[in-house]
Amino acid sequence: MKKIILITGSSGSLGSELCKHFKKKYTVLCQTRNKLKKRNNKFLNNNVFISDLSNEKSVDQMYKEIKMKFTRIDYIICNAGKSSYPNFLKENNDDWIFSMKNNLISTVNTIQMFLKNFNSTDGVKIICISSIVADYLSDAPIAYSTAKAAQRFYVKSIVKKLAKYGITINSIIPGNLLIKDGIWDKKLKKNKKKINI
Repeated sequence: MKKIILITGSSGSLGSELCKHFKKKYTVLCQTRNKLKKRNNKFLNNNVFISDLSNEKSVDQMYKEIKMKFTRIDYIICNAGKSSYPNFLKENNDDWIFSMKNNLISTVNTIQMFLKNFNSTDGVKIICISSIVADYLSDAPIAYSTAKAAQRFYVKSIVKKLAKYGITINSIIPGNLLIKDGIWDKKLKKNKKKINI
């Protein structure tokens, strides 16, 4: 029987690539805030769950829907994340709230609601995708960088607590990813001379 993997943020460039990759070996459950485009959805069958991860009730409902079809989840990849790109001087409260909701709260809700809904957690592995900007100063929006750093600290803080449930959790910090139609692909097409590969 195939192991079951839940991947959040499946409509983005990284999320859709993760879904395609893991579909070869696992039963993939994909979370997205909106309906997936046909190009992303064609390989997922009916295992797409629409949920706003910044909203507890929405995440709780998503897990209830998952539990109706699957008794267990073996792996969770907390990939959901997003940033607004304002000029530093224009970065306001809305940008900070947006970044915290989409990068920190989305991860917290995903894990908390999983624990609430699933009794069988022993051996579950969780990977939270942060960003290299969480660990060093860059030109990325400050609100986004701070939210990703907070997500990493959250993971460090709950390692021992989750171990009691038999859950392993890790955070990874990828650098810039060149994915077709992703942000760096668009930047390359716009100004190739300015991008150093």
